[in-house]
Amino acid sequence: MDPLATAKALYAAFNAHNIPGILALLENKVVWEAFGPDFALAIGTFTGKSGVTDFFGKLVGPTGQQVDTIFMPQNFYVGGGTVHVTGFEAGKLTRFVANGSDAGKQFFNHFDHTIWFGPSGKISRFRANYQLALSGPNWVQWPPMKGKKAKAGTKPTGGSKSKAAPKSKTAKPSKVAKTAKRAASTKRR
Repeated sequence: MDPLATAKALYAAFNAHNIPGILALLENKVVWEAFGPDFALAIGTFTGKSGVTDFFGKLVGPTGQQVDTIFMPQNFYVGGGTVHVTGFEAGKLTRFVANGSDAGKQFFNHFDHTIWFGPSGKISRFRANYQLALSGPNWVQWPPMKGKKAKAGTKPTGGSKSKAAPKSKTAKPSKVAKTAKRAASTKRR
């Protein structure tokens, strides 16, 4: 399998929660790294197939940190023996995160993954960077149902559509704004 086909097979297995399918794509001494917020359970360096099994147990297992409602790789960049993948996921946090204080809270994540391949063509290293947030801009159901309006729920629309408060006619720029403006004009000279 070429690197792109292997990466796409990995994400298909992710979405199916097919751990044996994921493990079959990995070298025995795989290094699996996940970086994210400190409240997450599935962060750190996991080595070997048993480490990857532990990672997925902490992520989506019975005592894992989250239940995904959507997990969608969006872009695949291939080159230099790697595949770089960016995408989006959303779901709910479980009672096992932050001593239960975030149980049931919806999360949103724009993920950034890099996958390396060994001589066997299997995955030798996986690195995940997560920007997990407990709030997001305006969210609508994704993918939209044919013939139906989008519902509030799971996909960013590109930002908040709320209008900014009108500026006060008597408001004066803050000292920080004045200092920044002065510094910018000095650099241009």
